[in-house]
This record gives sequence, C-alpha cells and structure tokens, in this order.
Amino acid sequence: MNEACLIINPVAGSGDAKRMQHDVANFLYTLVDRVEVIMSTPERTVASIAKVASDDGADLIFVLGGDGSVSEAVNGIMNSHASPRFGFLPFGTANDLARNIGINPNPKLALRELRKGHAWRSIDVGEVNGQYFIDAVALGSLAEAVMATDDQSKKLLGYFAYIKDGAKAMLTRQPKAYTITSKSFNGNVRTHLMMVTIGNTVGRIEQLVNGASSDDGYLYFLAAKDNLKLPNWNHVLKAFVNRDVWSLDEVTTFRTRELTIEGRDTAQHGKLNVDGDEGPVLPAHLSVHPQALNVLIPADRSSK
Repeated sequence: MNEACLIINPVAGSGDAKRMQHDVANFLYTLVDRVEVIMSTPERTVASIAKVASDDGADLIFVLGGDGSVSEAVNGIMNSHASPRFGFLPFGTANDLARNIGINPNPKLALRELRKGHAWRSIDVGEVNGQYFIDAVALGSLAEAVMATDDQSKKLLGYFAYIKDGAKAMLTRQPKAYTITSKSFNGNVRTHLMMVTIGNTVGRIEQLVNGASSDDGYLYFLAAKDNLKLPNWNHVLKAFVNRDVWSLDEVTTFRTRELTIEGRDTAQHGKLNVDGDEGPVLPAHLSVHPQALNVLIPADRSSK
C-alpha cells in the first residue's frame, strides 16, 4: 500500500483522539509510504473526507473517533468508486464494531495490539434506504429516547445515560406498530424496541445474538413483544446476562438477507436510529452487502 488517509475527530475521547495522532501516524508508516492527516469539522465531515480520499486513490482510510465517526467513514468508502481498506481506533461510548471484530475498545491498548501484529478481515455492511451501517438499525419509542440523549448526559454518565433515557421511555410511552416483510418472517409487531443488527454485539452487550458473526452475510432482527411488561424484565435481563436473548419467548427474532419495515398508526413515518445516530424515516428497506469492507484487526484476533 502506498498511501493512508488518517481522519481524526478532534473532540472524540475528550480530545484523546487528537492527542494520539502522532503515535497512530507512526504506526501507519509501517504499512504505507505516505500518511495524510485530516481533522474533521462540522462542515468537513468524516464521510466527505473518506469519500474524497477513497476516490483520490488512498489505499487505507484510518479513523480516530467514536461510533458515529466510524459509521460515517464507512459511508464515505461505500459511496466512493474505489475500495480502500479500512482501519480505526475506537473512542466512542459503545464501540460495538470494535467489540464485534476483536479490536480492544480501549484505543491505546488497541494500538498496542496492532503494533504487535495485524491482519485483515472482510466484514459485512448493511444498507437502509441508501445509508450504510456497520452495527444496528433501531426504532421504537426506546430508540427514539436514546437518540435524544444529550451530549452532557453522555459525558457525565457514559453508557448509563442511554439506559436512563431508555428506561424512562419504557415507563412513559406506548409501544408502536410495524409491518415486517421478509423471506423469513411476514407479519405485524407492536414494540418499544426493534433492532436489525450485524454481528453479535449491540449497545456494548456482547454475544447479544448468539452465533452471529460480522461476516456471515445475514441481518439479525429482534423486537421486544408488546406484552412484555415491567415485571418480566428481570427474566429478560437474566437472558441478556446469559447470552440467551435469541431464545426468549418475549422477543421476536429471525435472520434474513433483506427486509422491509413499514410503520402503522403513529409510527407511520417514524425515524430510524442508524449506528446510534438519527437516520432516514419509514418505510425502510434493509439489505446486507456480504464481506464488503476489508478491516485492519490485531493478528491474534484474526481467527475469531
């Protein structure tokens, strides 16, 4: 490889991403001959930088940023005419993609492990209404509440800010109705939370979808049924802890390669949460691009 584009979200990790740029650039020089360092801004987004760099012939797009920055970079790559390789260090709250493919969620430890040895892994990329995702698409009153979690709460409480807002939504809002169409399942569901995932880690919960992999070519659907009442959540939480959510009677589950979701009643034009950020509105068509992205991972995780 000749050239890498190192894209940095300067505010990620409370500024830690920016402070690590020289260490990361030195590592990248062991892989490529030239490294271009670019700081993202609200006007010059990670997605736009990644697309331009890809179109201009960069062999590797490497990102220092949170979950949103990583997702943006993947969108930039997938929207380009080229197919560069991809790498990142995680500075986010959930860091689900890192957990899914064996990258340490601590960025300093992740860099240390990459220095010891690296490998490449081809992973799936999802698409919903023209937007790409590498973690999950969520909708329902709980997903809407999580999207509204403010930055100050996330800074003070971290991941627990999402739990706080999600629990409040479960207690105060009504479930919403949707129609699902796919080769694996056709029907109506009422739910506070519906998710379509790639891989087995969502919201920092590892092995949520037991047996799923980021490179198996499938989307995984989960929806809490509307008869799931508060007293039953103890049973559900135990299933989460035991990595047995897929077998819960209280959750509708299936896997597929594509599906369509339509909102009914008040959910008719509901907004989607895509990789943790606000996405398009319903109706939504989701599909998967098998092994479409070649990602840098530590060598000792290449067989996992």
